[in-house]
Amino acid sequence: TVTIWSIDAGERELTLRTQQGGAVPKAFSPDGKLLAIAGEGGSLSIWDLQTQEPVHTLAYTETIGGVAFSDDGRLLAAATYAYGGSEVNAFRVSNVADIYDTGSWQRLARLSNQGLVSALEFSADNRYLRADVHLSEESGMAPGHLWLWQAQDLITAACARLTRNMTADEWAEFMPSQPYRETCPNLPVAVTVDGSHGRM
Repeated sequence: TVTIWSIDAGERELTLRTQQGGAVPKAFSPDGKLLAIAGEGGSLSIWDLQTQEPVHTLAYTETIGGVAFSDDGRLLAAATYAYGGSEVNAFRVSNVADIYDTGSWQRLARLSNQGLVSALEFSADNRYLRADVHLSEESGMAPGHLWLWQAQDLITAACARLTRNMTADEWAEFMPSQPYRETCPNLPVAVTVDGSHGRM
């Protein structure tokens, strides 16, 4: 069970019977209506505090680390980790930080993470996700990671560092299922002698 107390009144407000072993509250939504609770086995349940019932469960096989709602409540981020030993950087590369739409609970992004995330936080505009990441369970150090996670922001950031669009050969290698297009409209597309675009 999870018990919620009123700080002002110093009284117990409600008790949630989660049926989750080792249930740990992780994050309240900004409006105070939802609570994300992590349980043993990697599940993350979202509870409606008015009905005192779960409204959605996100299934994981790894331990849930950091969890955070965005300031507007429209997004939820959840990070997992699997521990591989006491050595620094002993965490598995399968560790992830996922971002969900709280309206549909559709996963919008999955970010690779190689550490134990102890805290997550969205920027005010929701463009960035910040994480405190420990290199091992014994490490007191938690360097901050900052991710751009929305596709268009990543494209814009990449185009700012490039000098040209991909060639047709490059596109065929990395994007074989998609028709060729200019990813960066502000950058040139090389043209071959025969006039075909996208080739050096």
